[in-house]
Amino acid sequence: MRLLLSVCAACLAGCHFGAFWDFRSPTDHAKDSAARCTGYTVAKNPAVFAPSSVEKVEPAITHVASGPIQDEARLRGALLYLEPSPNLTREMIQRAVECHEVHVLLGSENELPSDPYTLPGTWLDIDAQSQGDGFTVAVRSDDFSTAKHVLERARQFVASSR
Repeated sequence: MRLLLSVCAACLAGCHFGAFWDFRSPTDHAKDSAARCTGYTVAKNPAVFAPSSVEKVEPAITHVASGPIQDEARLRGALLYLEPSPNLTREMIQRAVECHEVHVLLGSENELPSDPYTLPGTWLDIDAQSQGDGFTVAVRSDDFSTAKHVLERARQFVASSR
């Protein structure tokens, strides 16, 4: 009986932890997503990629439990607030930005100047949401140095239009 419980516990732990760790390279991520990115380019989605369409940039922060009562704020990247645009949906923004990252990583599209949605050789987590009367795009990484770089690039991207 103990052996059976031990095996079940090991299997559950393996499944549990395996779901959280993704060991694919950035290029492998891009290749896995490339088929659904046909037709999604910067040129076909100018409202998403114009620095002037970003109203503001804030740090993307995650709070992590650091003790029984405390939590700790951690920088994860940038949160870009996009102004509303006719016929633009959260899903369209999500696909356009993800596909831009795919195209840049695979070399079929160039980075934008101070591109907030890509980093050479790095796969970033991107999440577009509807926010009030506009949208937000969170561009995140678990690595602090990368997150800091993403935030710097997002701020430079927006500053280029002012």
